Amino acid sequence: VDQGWGSAQIMGAVRHIHDFNGDGIGFAVGAGVKLGIPGGWEVSAQGGYSEGAVAYVYSDIHGLGDFEGPDGDDQNEAWGGRAGISGPIGASLKVFADGAFYHHEEDGAGGDEAEFVGFLVGGSWTPAPGFSMGPTFGWNSWDIDEGAGDAPETETQDYDIWGVMWRVQSSF
Repeated sequence: VDQGWGSAQIMGAVRHIHDFNGDGIGFAVGAGVKLGIPGGWEVSAQGGYSEGAVAYVYSDIHGLGDFEGPDGDDQNEAWGGRAGISGPIGASLKVFADGAFYHHEEDGAGGDEAEFVGFLVGGSWTPAPGFSMGPTFGWNSWDIDEGAGDAPETETQDYDIWGVMWRVQSSF
């Protein structure tokens, strides 16, 4: 739905999962909204839930995957969402902020769980039509809990990552 106030969407997917341990069915559902605010500002949010279709909710950086056999109903679960705000400050400067949280867990014997939290803030200066540049500052954190089925030597360390990027874009 795309209206004068903004836009909204719902989404879903069903998929077949094939693994050397068996077969299963995975699915994902989600919703998103973007609202216009006077002055050119926008607020947006999106959330999702999946069983056996993790990539439809977030990119599986920890590598738990969609399926944790041996049974066809041992799909891994993921849920989470993100929200952000962006808008102009003057004629040629825009700013934005965005945050996200995702949770992923194995259904089978491993029982691993991973949680991701991330934040970004940045700006963009447009000195000429079609040309913009500006900084983005980000932080994200992974909290990974190994399950009871994993050997101690496979323990994964939690970590935080800070980043700074300077983006230059030309649209033609």
